Amino acid sequence: MFFVNLEFHFSVNLISRFQIQVIMELSQAVEEEKIYPTYLQKELYEIQIKDITNRIERLDDRNYDVLDICEDIKKDIEFTDIKTSDEITGINRELYAELSKIDNRKSEIRSVEQQRIDDQEKHERKVDEFNEKYRVTFRALVSKIKTLNAKVNALEDYKNKRENLREKLKSRDELYLKTEEEVTQKLQKIKIQYKIDRAALLDDLQNQIFQRGIAYEAENSAKTGPLTRGLFNNNIFMRNEISAMYQEINHGRELCGEKK
Repeated sequence: MFFVNLEFHFSVNLISRFQIQVIMELSQAVEEEKIYPTYLQKELYEIQIKDITNRIERLDDRNYDVLDICEDIKKDIEFTDIKTSDEITGINRELYAELSKIDNRKSEIRSVEQQRIDDQEKHERKVDEFNEKYRVTFRALVSKIKTLNAKVNALEDYKNKRENLREKLKSRDELYLKTEEEVTQKLQKIKIQYKIDRAALLDDLQNQIFQRGIAYEAENSAKTGPLTRGLFNNNIFMRNEISAMYQEINHGRELCGEKK
């Protein structure tokens, strides 16, 4: 637009200089030669001057129109810049808000994950305590069985030496068998009770994790996006899978212990 404006000003200035030059030349010719133009020349000069004046006026009008257009375009550009700046500011504000929400969700996920790790460690400590109690009880019962076996062997030797102790040894044998059966039953009950307690502990832990997950999901379902709920459900599924793997490993260990 600047070049258009400059072009019109140049045209106007060129015509104005041409008109002034013609007038000055005519004046100079009149002064030097004292020659006056004829009527035809005057008419021709007036027509030329009038035509030049009309062209100047048209160019001036057109130049003003162009200036108005330039001013309107300048205002439109300023308005567009302001509007664009406001839109960018709004988008940045929304972006910062979403980033803040994402950071909050990440913090909540880390908190839940830490709680899961703490619960798992607590469960593992309890399982270790039960295993230690089982091993202590098992060793005590095995030691008791060995002692009883040693006593039986001693009684067997003594029975061979002394015929008169047969009846007594017989009663001792019956007592041993009864005791051994009781010990075996107690040991079996302990094993069964251990399995029941361990299964109950696992079920209770899984139920607590599941209930916490449900409570957390219900509490945050209104403000949590689909992505966060999906991550949370996957986390619960992974915890259940880990618990199932622990059960399979412990079952395999028990089978190996029974084979030995």
